[in-house]
Amino acid sequence: MSTRLKFTPGGALVALFVVGLTLSLLGAMGVGLNAGVNETTTNSEIKSYSGPPAAAVEMSYGAVTFEEMIERANVILTGRVTNIGETRWNQDSGAYWEETIKDEIGETTVPALPYYEVTISPEQIIADSFGILADQLVVTVMGTSPVDYPATDHDASLKRGDEIVAFVKQGEIAWYNGKVTYNKATSSFETGMKPVLLFMGYPDNSYLLKGQDGLYRFLARPEQPSPFSLGELTKLIQEKRGMP
Repeated sequence: MSTRLKFTPGGALVALFVVGLTLSLLGAMGVGLNAGVNETTTNSEIKSYSGPPAAAVEMSYGAVTFEEMIERANVILTGRVTNIGETRWNQDSGAYWEETIKDEIGETTVPALPYYEVTISPEQIIADSFGILADQLVVTVMGTSPVDYPATDHDASLKRGDEIVAFVKQGEIAWYNGKVTYNKATSSFETGMKPVLLFMGYPDNSYLLKGQDGLYRFLARPEQPSPFSLGELTKLIQEKRGMP
């Protein structure tokens, strides 16, 4: 299986993923991240970033409602975030890569895609279509890791030690296996694919965080429901999914 990298009329390189995630890699100065919020950060502001000095990333996620997350997630679990990895690039070594394709039209450079991993230690599996037995669940997030940026008082990103209810699905991301090919039939560049676990939709909208009052609430979801106790949330999920 492969992913398709297409050029838009404006010259931006767009990676189309099976998971419904679109990444636009723009040849710009600095590193920008846009994933549903207005945020732009340059390389000089990143603490431990190994990317190229001239790469920009613009991300957009399809809107997924709370009800859709409940109904479609492959795994819904409570757990503690035990690790948030640094930014890596989509190949086995994690190093940045790019490949230049030459043809009769000219040269095209296909760049790497950034990602990081969130490790969750499950405490209670509320719903599971996989039969998860692992002590640690690793969820892949496309984009640059929040641990590579200076922390702020208003940072709403996940942190180590956070207790959450996460909505997770099976998906695939583009994965460089040493070769990029051009498919003339689809006018697109193709790489390999890697199966991974992903959050449902925009990551910060795909979990509820446990507060000091013991209730779970979304931090960034527009249609913010009232805070839930774990019992209330579990009952709602079971009812929506038709679980006994």
